[in-house]
Amino acid sequence: MTFGNAPAPASECISLRSTNSTNFLRINNMFHILKNCLLLILLNIHWATYAEVTLDGTLGPALDLKGPRFVIEANLGKQVGNNLFHSFQRFNLNSQQAAIFNGPDTINHLISRVTGGESSYIDGTLYSTMPNADMYFINPAGILFGPNARLNIPGSLHVSTADYLRLGEEGRFDATHPERSLLKVAPPSAFGFLDDSPAAISKHHSFLDVPKGKTLSLIGGDLTLQDGLVTLNETTELTSFIRARDGQINLVSVASPGEVPIDPEKMPDNAFERFGTILIEDTTTDTDYETLHKRRIGNVYASGAGGGKVYIIGGQIILNNAYIFADTLGEQDGQGITVKATDKLELAQGARLTTQVVYNSSFEKTTGKAGNITIEAGRIILTEGSQIDSTSQYETDGAAGNITVSAQDAIEMSGFVFTELSPGKWELIKSGIVSTTATPGNGGQVTISTPTLTMTDNAVIRADTQNSGDAGHISITVDTVTLTEGAQIKSSSGQQNISTETGRGGTLTINAKQRILIAGDNSALLTNTFTRSEGGTIKISAPNVEIRDNGTIQAGTRGDGNGGYILLNVDTLYLEQGGFITTDTANGSGRAGNIQIKAHQTISVAEPNSEAQGNLLTKTMGAGEGGKIDIETPLLTLYQQGIITSQSTGLGNAGTISIKATELSLRDSAITTQSEQSGGGDISVEENNQLSLVNSKISAKAQGIEAYHHGGNLTIKHPWLFTLDNSELRADAQRGNGGNINIKAAQIRPLGNNVIDASSQFGLNGRLFLNDIDISETVIPLSIKYLAAEKLLPTRCAARSGTNLSSFIVTGPEILPESPHALSVHIPSQLLNRSPNFSLAGVGQL
Repeated sequence: MTFGNAPAPASECISLRSTNSTNFLRINNMFHILKNCLLLILLNIHWATYAEVTLDGTLGPALDLKGPRFVIEANLGKQVGNNLFHSFQRFNLNSQQAAIFNGPDTINHLISRVTGGESSYIDGTLYSTMPNADMYFINPAGILFGPNARLNIPGSLHVSTADYLRLGEEGRFDATHPERSLLKVAPPSAFGFLDDSPAAISKHHSFLDVPKGKTLSLIGGDLTLQDGLVTLNETTELTSFIRARDGQINLVSVASPGEVPIDPEKMPDNAFERFGTILIEDTTTDTDYETLHKRRIGNVYASGAGGGKVYIIGGQIILNNAYIFADTLGEQDGQGITVKATDKLELAQGARLTTQVVYNSSFEKTTGKAGNITIEAGRIILTEGSQIDSTSQYETDGAAGNITVSAQDAIEMSGFVFTELSPGKWELIKSGIVSTTATPGNGGQVTISTPTLTMTDNAVIRADTQNSGDAGHISITVDTVTLTEGAQIKSSSGQQNISTETGRGGTLTINAKQRILIAGDNSALLTNTFTRSEGGTIKISAPNVEIRDNGTIQAGTRGDGNGGYILLNVDTLYLEQGGFITTDTANGSGRAGNIQIKAHQTISVAEPNSEAQGNLLTKTMGAGEGGKIDIETPLLTLYQQGIITSQSTGLGNAGTISIKATELSLRDSAITTQSEQSGGGDISVEENNQLSLVNSKISAKAQGIEAYHHGGNLTIKHPWLFTLDNSELRADAQRGNGGNINIKAAQIRPLGNNVIDASSQFGLNGRLFLNDIDISETVIPLSIKYLAAEKLLPTRCAARSGTNLSSFIVTGPEILPESPHALSVHIPSQLLNRSPNFSLAGVGQL
């Protein structure tokens, strides 16, 4: 005979799973999908023939119960203490049918098994009249919930395809071998599996809902939870789900012998050799606001006043377009989500693992903290706008939760999706790991460990606050990190349009054993602060760091707080093809952060970012000073317009640059401090071997318009050989005094035409010191008289006899010596060896 509405035929099953398969299902999932479709075909035949509830006679009479309301009295089973046991030959419910369990109020555990070797199809209602009883239902042959399945029970529900249920330490309720049972008064303690292929549990568009504070468990072989928008009462559409408000949801899939405790979090790591597959997918494809509003409950929902707990463990765990929520709606802290996937965790098509603090008008206050998210997996894959997310929303007072993610092999994140947040308002949702606080609470911590972290196509890792709380910290431990195609890791505090908050920026720390690569437009490591407090710090330790193709590391502040620091401890650093590292301030009063780099082997700088105007730079656009740049390395090479610079376009002075290197080479490149409205910063270069400038410059220029806007000082210490080839050393100023240039070198080798300039257009000129020799006393002071053309023009400049002489070209603001013969200068012996050609620009003491 046929009962009610049978589940979708196989053709519908395949169409539901194949419509978007090219978008989000990988080939290695297809076997699992086809297997479940085949199960539906077989169960269709089975349900049509055996839609019934039959007692097997092992605990009471052998009896076929009559429907559609199958009443199961206590005397049909066996009571042992507070446990009530039932044993069925077959157990199937079609639509409009119900299994009603009656018993005394003293029962705490209603325990049922199916021994006939046939899977159970439940498309009706499970009902219990025992007010204090949790329900346990085991069928080793398999269990499937249909679209009309409902629960009306006062306690928790535990569904399993286990072979037996352990009772305390010694008891056992066995479904595969009933004769091995030993019934005890002890409560259930574990689900036991005897072979390598436990049967599956499937949920097809069902609504499984336990009372507030209770637990819902699905524990078996492969688990398939397929959901979508379902019409209720012919009018209301809602996403089908499993729900335990303020309670706990356990999803466990195993594929070898072992025992799963009733609370799976207590399961030892070595309890099973292998785990099965958990597939949670939602067939809803629309991303409009109305559809998303209907999906607000999600597919797995444990939210409540304090936020419930979700625990998921399997081999492969796959979420396609599915939402798992454990949100905090009241004053209690959330309990969080734990996921363990021994093989892989894959989130696709905008899937979400979420703990949030969410305003709900049903609760007087929403002050609880969002629950933590903990994930352990072999491999983690997030695509197409999928997120692992712990946030606190506006109109609440809670803080975001912490996110801890660990993968034995790799973490891969890529892609995005557009979602309609409200009618006409769309948002770009990026794949990633996000902890965001929009309330006065602090941001959560994000901790990631994996050998390989790969982020592409706008993927993101974020720990933000958008109010007065401190931003969360991000800590990443890896072998390699790759950020390309706009992928970002960032921590920020405050909002771009509000600068009055006091939240401090978070710290972003990456410890890599091998390599960090940041490449492509908008690919970045970022800390941004929009408040009055300190900006976030970026700390990087890695053998090799490569930043190219406009990739960046940036620590910025947009409020009155000081900028964050960037600290790099590396073997090699490559800043090429537009790659750059920067700290900056906007229009506030804070100073730009410092950059400190220690490279144990080499630093290579080339092809600056055109927008940033440098490869390695600090910049202030407000009243604060520019940040310092400190570099220590055996070999620093700048070529192809490579630039290291500290800039000021505001009222603050440019920052300083300090370089300690065994060898420093500049070719067609520059090291500069420059200011547009303030004083220049100092530059210090300390060498132990060679310093070479070819078509390059080192400049500490000040363009400020006040008399106190002096040029920066330029100091070059201890190179064994200092080569200048068509290059410039500058410490000049406009209104203020020129800076001093101090050079201490064993040998100076000038080639071509070089310029050393410590002049000031309107102030005093700086001084030039060579190897502690102040040559200013040997230079005749120049007259400030106007030019006397009649004295200069009658006699041509004649060549003067002598050897090893240099030409000395003096330029200045409209004054010259009285005649070429009036000029005399002492050249130190170190300069005489190479017959150099210098242009020394300055009008005062040099």
